[in-house]
Amino acid sequence: MTVIAYRDGVLVGDKLTHLNGMKGRVTKIFRRGDDMVGVAGTMTLALEMVQWLHDGADPKQLPAFQKTADDSQQLMVIRERKIWLYEWGHTPFEAELNYYAIGSGAPYAMAAMWCGKNAIEAVVCASELNTSCGMGMDILRDKAAEALAV
Repeated sequence: MTVIAYRDGVLVGDKLTHLNGMKGRVTKIFRRGDDMVGVAGTMTLALEMVQWLHDGADPKQLPAFQKTADDSQQLMVIRERKIWLYEWGHTPFEAELNYYAIGSGAPYAMAAMWCGKNAIEAVVCASELNTSCGMGMDILRDKAAEALAV
């Protein structure tokens, strides 16, 4: 129920959430120091992972739910324009691509970026085609992308 897309210093997340059959809006992308972080999964659990990262990402303090593939939350961390992914466990891996997307809308966003679209256009595309994405978007830019956006 999410699409988070990153390309060229720009991290974008849709805002759709579901609670008791109702649609709502939430923020799924955050700044943590110089890092930009996007989350996909159960929001309260994903926010615990964001806090764990903010607190230093001590493997001994990893939330219990993140230790199994069944309940783990997906995080994308952008650090110095490198894309780091947490799927489960405390060790991230590098995507080794110039762009990436996570969440249920990821296939649409990845296809859009493969076709040359930017991260904003990719989230628009995913939000149009995937019924589990939408309700607007949040956008974060790194310093270099901010300078270009002015």
